[in-house]
Amino acid sequence: KFTSMVSGMPFPARTLGLLGVAILAGGVWEERSPPSEEDGRRCEIVMVRTCYPRKNVLRRFERLVGELPGREVVFSFNKFSKASSFDPSWNGTKYVEGNRKFLEILERVFGRERVVSYTDEALQAEFPSLKSVPKFRSDTYRQDSLAYIYHDETVILSLLLLKDARAREARANTSGSSGSEEEQKEQQQQHQKQQKQQQTKHPNPFDCGVWVLEDDLEYTGDWKQLLDKYSREKPDLVSSGMHTTEFDKDFWRTYTSQQFRDSLLRPDGKVWKHEEHLVYYSPQLLAALEASVRNGSHAQSEIGTATFARFHNFSYLPILNSDKADGNFYKNVDEFHTHEEVRAYVEELKSRGVGKLVHPAKF
Repeated sequence: KFTSMVSGMPFPARTLGLLGVAILAGGVWEERSPPSEEDGRRCEIVMVRTCYPRKNVLRRFERLVGELPGREVVFSFNKFSKASSFDPSWNGTKYVEGNRKFLEILERVFGRERVVSYTDEALQAEFPSLKSVPKFRSDTYRQDSLAYIYHDETVILSLLLLKDARAREARANTSGSSGSEEEQKEQQQQHQKQQKQQQTKHPNPFDCGVWVLEDDLEYTGDWKQLLDKYSREKPDLVSSGMHTTEFDKDFWRTYTSQQFRDSLLRPDGKVWKHEEHLVYYSPQLLAALEASVRNGSHAQSEIGTATFARFHNFSYLPILNSDKADGNFYKNVDEFHTHEEVRAYVEELKSRGVGKLVHPAKF
């Protein structure tokens, strides 16, 4: 059996409890429509993984928020904590400062309620068994980091931090009570009324699935139409490029824990692997993954998420080829096209009204 630290509920692998997902009230969030059950889909959060600014990324984020009025869009921010963790020949201080300034910009533009940040130290504190797996060195930043590749853990930590923020807000609303006993009673009744209104405005925090996307993913159509198409099928996992691979020959084999290798490798020595540009996790899958990583099962998430979900028979829905860009414009790396070629391709698709996922879009 797995046990969720978020919900505190024990559950068997295929009949799972629900993850506590936080939806914060107040500020810009109050102005947004609540997630609904339209077209039969469940309430959802959209989480953008990001860490460093690019020229047009804020414009991309603004369009994402604008096109998803029925979903809460939040930003999961990998905060660079130590300049000393960078390659000594590299100007780590420059990247730490750029990272810090980008966090401030996100909070200012989108509201602090939408942004949660974490460090490698926070990841290790939440999941101590991460100390048993190697960090990955980014070619871009020349920094060793867990957050670059163990994305299930960063998503779960981000949701936990959002949940904590909501709890702090609730405590702050109740701690201000003063005056006579009668006044305090009235304040308490008013607070309970506000809580009830909030519950009707925002979804039950134990029922939301999460779409996770990379900050260099572009979609040339309408985001709502794209996500709705897959959500109404109510899958546990949505992604692209799902396939099996020989574990001993896969690049990511060293970025796995012994617990993962002992419990999730197939008898034929293969694991499942998928692309992470756009991934949907159901509440059930998130809760099971949370219990698994707390039990010490860690893997670079291209193989980690895919293998766990398929091994435990969670339902899977692939992103259709018709929704992905052609001609090597939907890949893991940017070695096939220059940034200007990608920009021109995106603009051409938009001008024709054609919706395609494009990655990486680093322009």
